[in-house]
Amino acid sequence: MGRSRAINHKGVHLWKRTYRCKKTGKQKTCTTYHARVWVAGRMHERSTRLRLRRAAEHWAAKWVEDLELRAAGIETYLETRSRSLSSLVVDWERDLERRKRNAKHRRNCKDRVLRILETADELSGVTPAWVRRRLNDLRSERNLGDQTTEHYRTALGSFFSWLVLNELWSRNPVSAVQGLSKIDAQERRALTEAERGRLLRVAPIERRTCYQTAMTTGFRRRELRSLRWRHVDLPRRLLRLEGEFTKNRRAAELPLPRSTVEALVAWRAALEAGCWSHRGPKGKLPPGSKRTDSVFGSRVPRMRTFGRDLEAAMIPVQTEEGVVVFHSLRATFSTWLKDQGVSLGARQALMRHSDPALTEKSYTTRWGPELRAAVDLLDGRSGGGESGRRKEVLGG
Repeated sequence: MGRSRAINHKGVHLWKRTYRCKKTGKQKTCTTYHARVWVAGRMHERSTRLRLRRAAEHWAAKWVEDLELRAAGIETYLETRSRSLSSLVVDWERDLERRKRNAKHRRNCKDRVLRILETADELSGVTPAWVRRRLNDLRSERNLGDQTTEHYRTALGSFFSWLVLNELWSRNPVSAVQGLSKIDAQERRALTEAERGRLLRVAPIERRTCYQTAMTTGFRRRELRSLRWRHVDLPRRLLRLEGEFTKNRRAAELPLPRSTVEALVAWRAALEAGCWSHRGPKGKLPPGSKRTDSVFGSRVPRMRTFGRDLEAAMIPVQTEEGVVVFHSLRATFSTWLKDQGVSLGARQALMRHSDPALTEKSYTTRWGPELRAAVDLLDGRSGGGESGRRKEVLGG
């Protein structure tokens, strides 16, 4: 391969390479310019990937400046600057896939980051002030709530953290952007024993089995959707779930009470008999699997359906103790374990928490009634009791 059309521009040698075509044997010239320069006693050579001479000269000037700064120990991240923002986001998505993040999480993070960066000209223009303005604009344009806006901020922060970790950028501008505080956030409350009975009585068999499984295992909604019959060991009364389906990415193995095993046996018999048309997970199925491989699949109810079941069971969604959502079934599991005298360590293991404080504070919602009952014990020592003793002394 030879050289042709050489240009010397401010110490940079620019040229278009020539090569011989293997098919025709004729000599041809590359359409893009290559650059070569000596900096700090070392020769550097690379392709500009540009066809226009003026554009190649402009690129070469920035390249030489970057080489000189790097030779002085100053990082300029020219490689990152020369790439498009979308290509960087795609590489980040691939890294999320390598780290075993599920497809829905990867898709949501990618879409949110691209939506934020669609008005950014280059990465250097993304500053903390720019991020605040952009989040406010998205909030007003798309009518986003507090939680959704926080998801956008978190996704962009994760993207920049990945850039910094891989030495593709120097700083994370999102770290200087304060997240939205959850003002007046209502606490989830657990269901009482009477409410649990009413909910299981009014719900149809497919949702009744789902509710009972959630209240006796503490499984999250996504974990219930991912549950397959191969994960259920009915003779040994065990549930096993691979790490790719759990929140902490660790395999889970939980014991099942006999009542839940009986409910799962009845639900499986109903599926095999064709009494209910089972809807499996959406999308393409892996080879060799069937729709009936899912225990619940898309029959895990959304909040609207769950709300109708709560209304039919006469369970108030909002009380002084908190609100009832589907995740309240997990809080119900933890609260019932505590009511039965199960130790904190056992509850932490069954809830699969890394911190026992999370199990005790966030997933045990009987503190209100317990505190009220404790205060009521003081009635005998307050004015009422003293008044009674005074009457007894006075003979009243």
